[in-house]
Amino acid sequence: MKISEIFAQKGENYFRKFEQEIILSSFITGNTIISLGGGAFENPETRKFLLNNSTVIYLKTSPETIYERIKNNTTRPLLCGKMSVEKIDEILRIREKNYESASIIINTNNKTPNRIVEEITGALHD
Repeated sequence: MKISEIFAQKGENYFRKFEQEIILSSFITGNTIISLGGGAFENPETRKFLLNNSTVIYLKTSPETIYERIKNNTTRPLLCGKMSVEKIDEILRIREKNYESASIIINTNNKTPNRIVEEITGALHD
């Protein structure tokens, strides 16, 4: 099922519990990258586990930039029918404290993917 379908049929709580189980059960130490959705890090158990067992990188982006990147995406359950810079800002404000606990924070505004990768690589080697 698509994430939007799970949200619609079973609700966000079901999705978040399933998401947590997948993250915790499939976590592999070593050279592995796990790309989480924005809400995954809101789960206290998942966040604690990741912070204690990995290097967490927060790709910090302004609400305006996020909006420009996803404004035509209709599959984001928390923004479906509410897509706006203001709604994105509201979600980021709620999540900011947890996001800021990441091991590394990279600002992605006005940067190419290659530049972001360079900054991540540099931060990992510091």
